[in-house]
Amino acid sequence: MAFEEHINQNGNILFWQPEEKFRVNSKQILGMDLDWTIIKPIRGKIHPIDENDWEFIVKDSAMSRIKNKIDEGYKFVIFTNQGGLLDADKNKSDKKMGLIGFKNRWVNIYKKFQEEHNIHSVYLIVSLYDDFNRKPCTGMWEFMEFQLNDNIKVQKDKSFYVGDMAGRKGDHSSSDLLFALNVGTQFQVPEVFYSDSTLLTNRASVLIKDVYKNDKIFNGGKYIEEFDKNISRSNKKIINDIKNILLNVNTNSNTNSNTNLNANNKQYLILFVGSPASGKTTYYKQNFSDINNLVYLSSDTFNGTPAKFNKEVEKELKNKNSVIIDNTNGTIKTREKYIKLCQSFNNKISENCCIIYIKFNTNKEICMHLNTLRTKINNTCVLQGFKDCNHNVPAVAIHSYWKRLEEPTMEKEKFDYLFEIEYEPKFNKKEGITQNMFELLL
Repeated sequence: MAFEEHINQNGNILFWQPEEKFRVNSKQILGMDLDWTIIKPIRGKIHPIDENDWEFIVKDSAMSRIKNKIDEGYKFVIFTNQGGLLDADKNKSDKKMGLIGFKNRWVNIYKKFQEEHNIHSVYLIVSLYDDFNRKPCTGMWEFMEFQLNDNIKVQKDKSFYVGDMAGRKGDHSSSDLLFALNVGTQFQVPEVFYSDSTLLTNRASVLIKDVYKNDKIFNGGKYIEEFDKNISRSNKKIINDIKNILLNVNTNSNTNSNTNLNANNKQYLILFVGSPASGKTTYYKQNFSDINNLVYLSSDTFNGTPAKFNKEVEKELKNKNSVIIDNTNGTIKTREKYIKLCQSFNNKISENCCIIYIKFNTNKEICMHLNTLRTKINNTCVLQGFKDCNHNVPAVAIHSYWKRLEEPTMEKEKFDYLFEIEYEPKFNKKEGITQNMFELLL
């Protein structure tokens, strides 16, 4: 009975299972959170001070609810996020419990389960990183179902998940409730699970309704279900229009085999306008990366200061290249400096430089959702040992963009074309995002 680690496509898992004679495989799962659902600190803190700072959260009569479920044939599995353990290990001056202390604490908890409650069949699955195993993502559940349950298909509608983080007043998150929704199990808060009162049975349904009303929580499943297919058609027409302009193609032509710019000695300056994590870079890769003579510049990948970046843009324009700038470009002042470059050269570039704005109308909630997915993809990538991992941005950068955004208008700015792209979900497993990941409530 020792802790084991497992790395899969979802990231890293730490798990513990009882000795062979107490192992159970079942169609029905009783899943529970650990801290503040099964145990709590003795010393009045939110987080335990050390491995001895714990006690069961309820007394014997309530704890029998767990034993009864096991006797009914349920597999008892504890799913817990424990990212703080690694933070404590990194910060040696931090007096919080680290990973070794957590493991020692669990051994003592399991002994108490056996000695005080005659509960022997307990599984523990732990997420230590912010990857797709961390609740409310479903990686821990999938690992349990496909690796620790003898490939028995679980009846999720008849299974339960019990946790204290349900988005109520005083809860610091909704991770337990969202985990149950993402998995597809029934959900209960601890006070409902441990109580015999039928008056509390509707508590979960009320909490779930509150989640679906909360417009700050992005519901990917609902978004895909209600997605307007006209957006795809509109976006496709826009990219065709842009390419016709760039490649000097007659808009009435049905053929477009030329991928070279400057066929008419014209230069193009393309400015992306959009929030971090709005899909700008993916849009470039899907639609512009195959066009010759179009220089791609982004401050995210440029190795230098903002002043050096601007010099690089100036250099490419002076060399009569066309340039696409994949930055947020959310303010008039930011965009204006690039326009002035096109108007400042002695070679009269202003007569031949066409300025195109492409604005990405991905709303803030989707940007936050995509950025969270990117964080988890990056962390999973690092855990699996890859070097070329994408990077997320701080959430404050997204908030800042929307706070400072100045909409581009022909009246205030000197550009030739403005195209607006609506976000549409596209899933590419090679790039790391699948539909299942996108649909998660995070």
